[in-house]
Parts: sequence; C-alpha cells; structure tokens
Amino acid sequence: MSRFSLTVRLVAGFSAAMLVVLAATGAFVYWRVEFALDRALDRRLDNAAAVLAPLVRPDDLLADPQAAAAAGVSYQVIDAQGQLVGAPPGHSLLVTADQARAAARGGDYLDRGALLPISDKPLRLKAVFVGSRSPGSVLVVAVRRDARDEALRELLLQLVLAGLGALVVTGVVGGVLIRTALAPVERYRRRAEEITRGRHDLRLDVPAGREDEVTRLGGTLNEMLSALSVNMERQRRFVADASHELRTPLTVITARVQLARSRPRSVAEYQHALAKIEDDVTRLHALAEELLAFDTPVTGGVAELGASLTSLVHEQSEAGAAASISGGAAGVGAAGVGAAGVGAAGLWVGLNETTLRRLVTNLLRNAEIHGRPPVGLSLDQVDGWARLVVEDAGRGVAAEELTHLGARFYRSAHARSLPGVGLGLSLVVETVAAAGGETRFCCAGKHRTLGDSRPAEALACQHGSGTAVTLLLPLIARP
Repeated sequence: MSRFSLTVRLVAGFSAAMLVVLAATGAFVYWRVEFALDRALDRRLDNAAAVLAPLVRPDDLLADPQAAAAAGVSYQVIDAQGQLVGAPPGHSLLVTADQARAAARGGDYLDRGALLPISDKPLRLKAVFVGSRSPGSVLVVAVRRDARDEALRELLLQLVLAGLGALVVTGVVGGVLIRTALAPVERYRRRAEEITRGRHDLRLDVPAGREDEVTRLGGTLNEMLSALSVNMERQRRFVADASHELRTPLTVITARVQLARSRPRSVAEYQHALAKIEDDVTRLHALAEELLAFDTPVTGGVAELGASLTSLVHEQSEAGAAASISGGAAGVGAAGVGAAGVGAAGLWVGLNETTLRRLVTNLLRNAEIHGRPPVGLSLDQVDGWARLVVEDAGRGVAAEELTHLGARFYRSAHARSLPGVGLGLSLVVETVAAAGGETRFCCAGKHRTLGDSRPAEALACQHGSGTAVTLLLPLIARP
C-alpha cells in the first residue's frame, strides 16, 4: 500500500472499514429475517403435530387422513423397526429413522434441501413420539420451505446489491472529501517547492477565518518560514558584515607585512612593524568577538535585575573598572547600592543572566569610552516596565549623529579614533527588542527610540542634561 498515494490508501481503508460494517449489518438482518420466517414455519409444524399425534392408531396408521390434509402438512409414521408405516400412498421416507428419533428426543426441527443451490423440494420437519403400545413409533410432519427460501434468496441478493452500491458511493464520496481536505496540503507543497527554488519571500496561503488542523499547520509553517527567513537574513548580514569589516584590517596587516619585507630593516624597525601588526591583530580579534557576539544574542531565560546589576557593579568595583561610576539617591557607586537604586528587588525580566550582564557591560564601557565621568546607573519600575538608565556627563552627541545611534558599525567622527567597532549599541538594541523592550538614546533634549513595543506615555525619559541610554524591559512574573 505504501506505493499508492495517500488518497488511494485512505479511500481503501475507509472502504474496507465500510465493507466490514456492511457485512456485519447484512448478516444481522439476514439472521433476524431467517429467524422470523423459521419461527412462522415452526408454529405451523407445532400445531400440526399437536393435531395429528392423537389421531395415530395403535397400528401406526392415521385415524383421520382428512385432518392431515386440512392441516396443510405432509406426515409419516415410522415404527420401532424404522419402517415407514403410516403415510399417504407413494411417499418415501422424509428422514431416516435415527434422525427422526434424535429430533423427537431433542425437540429439534430438521431442514431438508439447501437454500443455495435451489432444491427441488425444500422441507422443514418436526418429529414426535406417538402411540402407547408402540413407544418407538415417531410421527414426522413437514411443510414446504419454498416461500421462505425464495424470500431469503431475494433478501440476500438485495443486501449484496445494496452493499456494493453503498461501497461505491462511500468510496466516491470519501475520495472527493479526502481530496478536498488534502487540497490545501498540495497547495502548501507547491508553494514550498517555489520557496525551495529561491523565492524566500513567499508564504503559504492560509485562509482567514478558518480554524482546523490544516490551517493550523499552514500557520505554523508560515511562522517557521518567517523564523528561517530571519535566521537566513541574519546569516547573510553576518557574512556580509564580516567580509566587509574584516577586509580592511586584513588588508592593513598584509600591507604592513609587505612593507616590512620590501627592504632590509634594523631590529628596531622590525620591532616597530611587529608592534603595529600586533595592534592590528588585537583590533581584528576584538572585531571578530563583536561580530560573533552580535550574531548569537541569547535572550532566553529570566533574570532578576536588581541582584544581577548589583553583582556586576560589585565585580567591576573590585577590579577597579567602575571607579568612575558615581553614586546617588537612585544610583550606584563604588561604595555600594542606593536604597532606591539597582538593589530594588522583584524586577524579573525575560533575559538570562549572561545576556543582561553583556548589555549593561556594553553600555558602561560605551559611556566610559565616549563620555566623561561621573557615569550614573539607575533602575526603577514604572507601570509594569523595568527602566534602566546609563548616563554620562560627556560632551554629548550631535542631533544628526543621534539619529544613527544603534545602527550597525556606525561610529561618529570623533569616535573613530577610539576603541570599538560600532557594534555594541546595535547588540543592545536588537537584544532588548527581541525581549519585547525598547531602547532610547537621549541628549540635549533630543530623543531616538528603537524597538517594536511602545510603552505608556507615563514612561517618559528620566535623566539629566548629559547623554543617556534608557532600556525599557517588560516585567514578568517571578518564576
């Protein structure tokens, strides 16, 4: 069956099940009709036996043959020696003596002649013991079964014809229904074939307003295709960004090596060239790490903001990396955590510990490199959102530059001589957006908002006159 199409297999299975049901139903109907017809014949035999048995004389002859004719049955009397004694002239034994005595003892009914093939003289018989002086004598009465057999043969023919007709109809209707049900699957297959050939922008045609297994399958496949498209786009952008950004440092390193080998040089000159190459390799290594971190953001899991930030700042303070982060009423400093600052408990967000620390570290490092101390870090909760603000006291960002913050590889004119490759803020923006949040860049009254969500107007920016980066993350129930 595996060689046939799914439609053929389903129709065959449905037809086989219908055949079993129809056969069982037909057998039951046939049995009930046969039982009813046989019971009618049996009542005639019982009445005839009750009338004729008292009329059998001691010599095993019937005292009143006219009574048998009036009963409408055939009769015979078989004596103890198994000889036919009482019967109309010219009759032969209807049954053997042994069969007659066995039927009389058990009260059974006997049939002579088959239903199929058609018999010349089908009979139904009953045997009873008669005669006080001849206890071994048996009276046999019989009726014709012609009408009963004809009715059963007609019923059998009708059941077969009706069953075959029902199988044909159910097969045709079932095939139509199955093809109709599988038609969307075939459309999905053809569309998937087009997508496989390179048309990645296509999606499956899922009818609106329907809710069944096939439409749910189509919706799930569309979601899967969208996720695959996003991943493919990420991979394409990663390859394009990596090849574009790595080309320049690799070209510089190659040029430095070629220049160093162009003529004999002193040891000091070679050391100077190697130092330059080492700086280029260090920047290349940092760029590769930024690209890999950007291409694999981790947003699954949950984290408690207050505890995570407190731990992060404490580690940086111990290492001397956060010496410029100033404290305040709602901030954090090297000495500890403010009462209303990052130590606030119960702020759970949909970011794991590693991702959260990466985001905050990027913001603090960016503020330290591109701004001036003091750098403020504050955290509070407003209307179901966690608001985390990193603010520095630097010279700020020009309005035209503010519109580009958060873009990949963007670096302002004054930042091109500073460390970094322009991916840190992009990583922050995309990771926060993936968690359902929003990123805001603010400076000198100018604002830039990135993210698909739009928190309430109550979540207005809360910062001073310096450059501030605000992360708005939706709070989740504590796990």
